[in-house]
Amino acid sequence: MVRVFARHARGQWFESTIAQFFMKFKVFIFFYCFIFISFLYSYDKIVSLSPYITENIFDLESGDSIIGATSFCNIEPRYKNKITIIGGMINPNYEAILLLKPDVIFVSIEDQNPNIIKNLRKISKVEIFKANRNFCDIKNNYLYLAKILNKESLAKDKIDHIETKLRLKKLNKSNFFNKKKVFFVIQENPLITAGRDTFFNDMLNYIGLENVVKESHSRYPLYSFEKLIIEKSDIFVYLTSERRKIKKKSEFLKSSFDIFLDPDICSRPTPKNFLKSVEILYDEIKRVYRK
Repeated sequence: MVRVFARHARGQWFESTIAQFFMKFKVFIFFYCFIFISFLYSYDKIVSLSPYITENIFDLESGDSIIGATSFCNIEPRYKNKITIIGGMINPNYEAILLLKPDVIFVSIEDQNPNIIKNLRKISKVEIFKANRNFCDIKNNYLYLAKILNKESLAKDKIDHIETKLRLKKLNKSNFFNKKKVFFVIQENPLITAGRDTFFNDMLNYIGLENVVKESHSRYPLYSFEKLIIEKSDIFVYLTSERRKIKKKSEFLKSSFDIFLDPDICSRPTPKNFLKSVEILYDEIKRVYRK
């Protein structure tokens, strides 16, 4: 009886020891898998083929990782001699990118066609960022980039700060903003505007303005001047830093006024630029209607 009990006790001890061993082994494996995955997502050499992604990388304090960018990207002065220009967004220099030996290439699905992405994948790993149709998309792309760059905590703090300011703008919108019609001039000839499913339209939502072409099924529809006259827009928002106006506009639309936004800010959908564009629109419109 004693021997049977002893064998049973030894068996239990053995099973307990084995269980503890495998538990420690699991923890060990989990830890090193985490380190390995973190290593895979740690990119030291990045080529960015989108101006807004480049700006987001700088905003996340990871400019040292950029080795290549497009001619349309705004490069911070201290990095100008460190970053190679690899052509445009839709006509990148594949040879130049290949010579840089990047760890990853960042592209926006809105800027690239499938053939370019296919060619880029022959050179390096490609991370594709989704379309920016509203602030939620802009935020999600920013947070996804932050995850890749191991900057999630910094990104969350910045997003919290921006969302707080946007909420305040929404709460403090003036009554005289209501039902004011806005027409975005993306391009003058041919005349192209911003439709419902765009982050430009979402900017208006935060300050209580109405997009003239909010019912358009196209994101960036062509628009006729005749139709523009019928719609009777209250405000024209030009995506240009130059003080140009639509030809003949003053003859038919004297009651409207113009706002000029810097395309380097409003056309590059970063969280910071979205907030700044909303603030500029809010301040300019409030200034005019308070007169």
